[in-house]
Amino acid sequence: MPPLLAKLLWIFDLGLDVAALWLFTWMGSLQFNDPDALSWVAIYFLVSLIIVLSRVKKLSVFALFPITLVYTITALLMLPDFGSDWIASEEAREGVGVGICAIWLIFMSFRMKFRDLGYLKARV
Repeated sequence: MPPLLAKLLWIFDLGLDVAALWLFTWMGSLQFNDPDALSWVAIYFLVSLIIVLSRVKKLSVFALFPITLVYTITALLMLPDFGSDWIASEEAREGVGVGICAIWLIFMSFRMKFRDLGYLKARV
């Protein structure tokens, strides 16, 4: 891979992590006014922590798998019935939030594999 392309991919990869870190931290901070705030803050902040750990420390895809599985199953269990007014259902909206976390963790797993293969490393 040409060095310029590798550098651009690395910058794009870093930008995705910064944007996701901001998003999940913001989503977690919005939960402080809920009656069950502690669990929802933990759900969103755990994803933020995983993003930081994936950058600072070597994080294994296999270590990420059980967390991703729990988030995915939780999101699927919280899906609303088809034809229902899911906007009015707080549980459905919370399920969408957990679903966003699950999708990001799945996407992160693929990106971490690409990093392991050396595709997302800046070579200067």
